[in-house]
Amino acid sequence: MKAVGLWLATTLGMALLVHLSSTWYVPRYIMGRLMDTVAAESGTNVFANRPLADADSRTIVRPSPDLMYSICVVDVSAGPVRIRAPASAPYSSVSVFAANSDNVLVMNDRALAPGADFEIWVGKPRQNVPVSAPSAILRSERGVVLIRRVVTDAEQAKTLDTLRREARCEQR
Repeated sequence: MKAVGLWLATTLGMALLVHLSSTWYVPRYIMGRLMDTVAAESGTNVFANRPLADADSRTIVRPSPDLMYSICVVDVSAGPVRIRAPASAPYSSVSVFAANSDNVLVMNDRALAPGADFEIWVGKPRQNVPVSAPSAILRSERGVVLIRRVVTDAEQAKTLDTLRREARCEQR
């Protein structure tokens, strides 16, 4: 009987350890590696524009060859960060991810008035985030802003590449 109790306690302990590591530690580890890699390449609160995906592209997990990606590691420890980026046809979207990989905000160009640009504030609870634009509240010091743009052909890719360089990720 003691052996069954010990086996059960060990099994439950291991299950709890696996559960906690897969739901708490692993997402934070993966996002931490991503944020450290991007910040080392381009800095914090600055957009890095990735080339169109090909067979060798693996910075973003399974990148789509018909999407153009821009990524910004945001650090809100010193205050909110303002994201401004032109929207583009036929489709563009902005997603904000917390350090634990939670997707805290998603917005696409269809939610904007015609001709409007994306404007989003990223901050922490109790920071003075302006209410004039949508906001993403992080429970961590850092996060990731990802902009995706659909590319239909090579000529449009050139136009979108110029347009996406206007995106800003600025500490307030």
